[in-house]
Amino acid sequence: MLFRVVGALRRLGRYDEGLAAIDRALDLLPPGDITVHADLVRERSLVTAARDLHQHT
Repeated sequence: MLFRVVGALRRLGRYDEGLAAIDRALDLLPPGDITVHADLVRERSLVTAARDLHQHT
């Protein structure tokens, strides 16, 4: 569920909140769940890139 929240926060431009939600989701992730971990890492990259683009415009 936090994965969807992060996507929504990214689209709203609430990047710091999105990154915090990713951190929470990673902390709650059981060991060995590499598929979800990879999705969260990819979403973190998207949030970071969107934040950087927003700051440079």
